[in-house]
Amino acid sequence: MRLWILSDLHAEQSAPVALPEPGEEFDIAVIAGDVHGSCAAAVEWLAEAPKLQGKPVVFVPGNHEFFGSVLQDNLAAGLEAAARTGGRVHLLHRAAITIGSVRFIGCTLWTDYRLLGTPKASMVLAGDELDDHRLIRYREANGHISRFMPVNGGRIPGQRGGVKAGHWRWGAADMARAPIGALAISRCRIAQAMISPVSGSASSAVAWFCSAAAVARRRPADCLRR
Repeated sequence: MRLWILSDLHAEQSAPVALPEPGEEFDIAVIAGDVHGSCAAAVEWLAEAPKLQGKPVVFVPGNHEFFGSVLQDNLAAGLEAAARTGGRVHLLHRAAITIGSVRFIGCTLWTDYRLLGTPKASMVLAGDELDDHRLIRYREANGHISRFMPVNGGRIPGQRGGVKAGHWRWGAADMARAPIGALAISRCRIAQAMISPVSGSASSAVAWFCSAAAVARRRPADCLRR
């Protein structure tokens, strides 16, 4: 299986934007986020892209897809847009799809802020400086809508250990069910999110893709690639 892997096209920032030449023939396009101004706009743009016609597209949203919106509503609209493509564009959010003999597992990861060993201080810094926490809104369990804050990125309702730990448990369980192999695709905004060790079934992924890691203090970004 031949993959064309892309990210950070940012079609919302300039128009018109065209996909680059793929270089060679491919079977599936893997798009690791930051395509357009919302999840739905990204899905629709990918579905209409001439160079992707007739090809399955696997898409995981990036942080920019959620700017200027309520995270949950944006994601729901994106999933609805993907459903309207008739199964050609697959938006993965803690979800998996098997195409041929390969299982694609995808989610948008938010950081655990542990890279520097100062998670609380890092959360305060990120809450003040990162666009993610200034431009994304989040609906609490009680319905209240406020800024998407570091503490929101570290929680999944009904789970313990934070969003990253929850994603790994979910991803590891899914990869253990993969009949032949799995490709894990994630979006990670801050390098802290990708430094914790990967153990158990998650380490059995055939390949790992992530992109757009950046640190608020302008330290070199680290992005784990397996």
